Amino acid sequence: MLAVRTVAEVYNYDYVMDTNFYIDGTIEPRVQTSGYIQAAGGFMPYWRNKFGYHLMYNVSGSLHNHLIAWKVDLDVAGRSNSVNMHTIG
Repeated sequence: MLAVRTVAEVYNYDYVMDTNFYIDGTIEPRVQTSGYIQAAGGFMPYWRNKFGYHLMYNVSGSLHNHLIAWKVDLDVAGRSNSVNMHTIG
């Protein structure tokens, strides 16, 4: 197996991106996110805050997602492309 690792620091996040290439041709991408929490001042009592975790008085950690996508364009057996359309009936 050949492992290629890249680490990107974006604002308060660390993205660790691994791509594993196996001898059978399998390619396995993996991403791990870490970093420090981005806290925000609370504008309402913590027991009514539905958009974050209560950290301390009037401070919460925001709820959010990280979405990661890959685009794979493999040129197997050359770079020429073709489209075939068959009408049945």
